[in-house]
Amino acid sequence: MLEGEPEPKQLQDARQVRSLTITPGYLQTARIALLRGRDFTPADSKDAPRVALIDDDGARAWFPDQDPIGRQLRALGKPGDPPKWLTIVGIVRPVVYERLTNRRPMPAVYCPQDQASDRFLSVMVRTKTDPAKFANVVRTTVLSVNKDLPIYRVFTMDEVVAQSFWDRKFFGTLFSIFAGLALFLASLGLYGVMSYSVRQRTQEIGVRMALGAQTGDVLRLVTGQGLRLIVTGLAIGFVSAYFLTKLLSGSLHGISAHDPPSFALVPVILFVVGLAACYLPARSAMRLDPMAALRYE
Repeated sequence: MLEGEPEPKQLQDARQVRSLTITPGYLQTARIALLRGRDFTPADSKDAPRVALIDDDGARAWFPDQDPIGRQLRALGKPGDPPKWLTIVGIVRPVVYERLTNRRPMPAVYCPQDQASDRFLSVMVRTKTDPAKFANVVRTTVLSVNKDLPIYRVFTMDEVVAQSFWDRKFFGTLFSIFAGLALFLASLGLYGVMSYSVRQRTQEIGVRMALGAQTGDVLRLVTGQGLRLIVTGLAIGFVSAYFLTKLLSGSLHGISAHDPPSFALVPVILFVVGLAACYLPARSAMRLDPMAALRYE
């Protein structure tokens, strides 16, 4: 835990902070941009003055309209411990360390490993080829330093990112299956309604054809009724979806709740499916024998 100096507002904001312990070279390996100041060096040892890096979010929250370089943060230790002051020597770009879908901002403070030893340590390695192939090499290298070190949770960065989205991916796949099933049932129901409507109007169609109606007239008659129902349903669904998708805005990442491609593509798909469901009964009506239709009961 860290607190800034000297304004009370900074003290209150700084209690929401992520503290990380890193070694020199971590920023280059993780490709974290150094915006201002300097990186840690081997000279930042245990006996050297305590230093720290903060990200740009912390700089704007704790030192608005000020240059944080050279200012100090105090590490909050156990009650009665002497205060430990850390001098800010650099500003880095903000990084997501937990879930990519976590919208709650949390400024980060980086401390040198030699000045703030931790019980746990993660090793990050950057490779030019497939990183999964280097897992055994890294494990052997770490054990050569201390064979008693437990090594677990070896992941590539792609796997770490994928884990951040596993629940969204699972529920997204599940909802897609349900949506496909709903689309199938809606198409089946629409086809059944149109088929029943054609059978109910068999005599009417026979009379029209006996009086000279062409197949195109029958096609327009049957499909016109279905298209009116489809357009009405799409209009109601479009308006309802526009307002209901706001409830899902908190579960979306990198996409708007009113995503234009989604609102354009889904109605087109439903319209094409509905049009096909109307065309099949209409094609059957076009093949009716007028005399058989007039005798239909």
